[in-house]
Amino acid sequence: MSEVETMKEVLYDMYRVLTFHEVVEAYLRTGKPSDLVLTMDGEFKKTDGMTYRDIHSTDIAGGVFLNELGEGTSASDMKVFCYEGFQIEIQPYSEGGWDYTCYFGNGQEWDGGIYDDENSSLCLVLSEIILDINKYRSKTACG
Repeated sequence: MSEVETMKEVLYDMYRVLTFHEVVEAYLRTGKPSDLVLTMDGEFKKTDGMTYRDIHSTDIAGGVFLNELGEGTSASDMKVFCYEGFQIEIQPYSEGGWDYTCYFGNGQEWDGGIYDDENSSLCLVLSEIILDINKYRSKTACG
């Protein structure tokens, strides 16, 4: 394998988080809302066969719709999520819970920490981070 091919390898699973508006638009355009949905219990499920009603039910229940950008090739448990110009890295924390780091689009670290609740799912942690990003964005937009 050449160096160029090695550099292109994805070392972690990478996803784009879709807004509800994007999910509905994709469904109306293609009949498929996204590649996957991350359920509140932390499972990744294909969205094939989802109806418009399923989309609303999933959104109300707290699921996160994702498009897969790359499947990891390493043994890492890290998941990377791209959301509205931010990159969110989440991985299991060695003592239970989740370790996360958020970056601005320019690569500068914005936030990070540990969710030490062992009962929190990946979806719950991602949802909390997205809420924090949205709060930050609304504050900076309002000055």
